[in-house]
Amino acid sequence: MIRQNLETLRDVLRDSAEIAAYCQAKYSKKHSVFIGLNPQNPPRKEDNPSLSIIGVRIERAGTREKISMTIGICVEKDNLADSTANGVTTKTYEGFLEAEELREKVERAVIDARKFLLPKIESESIQNEIFPLFTTSTTISIEEVIPSRS
Repeated sequence: MIRQNLETLRDVLRDSAEIAAYCQAKYSKKHSVFIGLNPQNPPRKEDNPSLSIIGVRIERAGTREKISMTIGICVEKDNLADSTANGVTTKTYEGFLEAEELREKVERAVIDARKFLLPKIESESIQNEIFPLFTTSTTISIEEVIPSRS
């Protein structure tokens, strides 16, 4: 059952016209989708923007099963915009904003695809440690009835 859910999520991310259009407009290319991630061999520069299913958590209770799948979202953007208003200087990393915009598109794609019954969505920004890569994540949780084995 978990393989089927992971592959369904991969297909939703791969086939989303909204995600593809956003990436085409911002990066002049489509996104890449990964199931799993190897920190020793992470997505290459040409793979970004990338969406990686990077974690799975399963909780079982009685005949119910809760599956949580975490999607890491990564964009590359070497852009720091400065502005001054009312004597205050602000600095905005455009990559941070774009990673969050793409995360919203990912969540919308999961909801709109209607492949999962009432998904619960939790999001978290991840501290940027490898400039100019910006990452964020979202966790999609679904509950299912465990099929009987009779």
